[in-house]
Amino acid sequence: MTLAVHISDGVLLPAWQLLGALVAVGFLAYGARRIGEDEVPRLGVMTAAFFVASQIHLPVAGIGSAHLLLNGLMAVVLGRRGMVAIGIGLTLQVLLFGHGGWNTLGVNFAVYTLPTLGVRPLLRAAVGSTTLRRPGVRFGVSFAAAGLLLATLAVACQWAWCRFGLRESLPASLEESWLVRPEVIAGILAASAAAAWLERRLERDPVYPVGLWLGGGVAYLTVALNVLVLAFGGREGIRDVAGVVFLANLPVIVVEAVAMGFVLAYLHRAKPEWLTAR
Repeated sequence: MTLAVHISDGVLLPAWQLLGALVAVGFLAYGARRIGEDEVPRLGVMTAAFFVASQIHLPVAGIGSAHLLLNGLMAVVLGRRGMVAIGIGLTLQVLLFGHGGWNTLGVNFAVYTLPTLGVRPLLRAAVGSTTLRRPGVRFGVSFAAAGLLLATLAVACQWAWCRFGLRESLPASLEESWLVRPEVIAGILAASAAAAWLERRLERDPVYPVGLWLGGGVAYLTVALNVLVLAFGGREGIRDVAGVVFLANLPVIVVEAVAMGFVLAYLHRAKPEWLTAR
């Protein structure tokens, strides 16, 4: 069972499919506007990388698999041209492997593209910032990012616990949430501190945490947006699937974050102009 961020045909209501198609047409027109010949080689290489990454599946607790997203990397390297790479890659996935569907192609494109808006301006500002070079700032941001991810994991696990018959109903108030339990709070704080400490040990390049936060943030928003579309635009019974998809893709968010950190650290040394170009 594939639990990737691809919505299949027959899952969404027609109105949502139409909305996704309109968004896709607008974004593709913007992304493809005035492509120069010098941009085509890089666009082709990154499109191929995006497509190949979709074939690398990560097993998830024996219930299925999920694959890498790389939409954040497309935005970092290609800017608005990343929309074109994503559009071509998603189309090839439907055409060659049946991932997703033709009717939902626009929605899938929107889910992948919307979280990448603003990545380039944020990247340029972060790369030129001296604040991020301070150990205390890096530790604090990494601690907060890890805490958010772990808190989401706790909420998602409780949701799954309730939905699959292990409890009669979802928590009706904050007092019933796992997030207010002392042992859960202590575990999140300890794990977040460990993750922030590990980030300092992985890479000393000041651009590494920028990639870590951007990669994880874009992946988190992509998965969250996909779940929201399933929950509000899906047909009856789809909400249960939405929760499973979120849980399945939490490891992908971590992998995307770490991978983006190393990629940006490398590009900062080898191709710094790629990170500052408009």
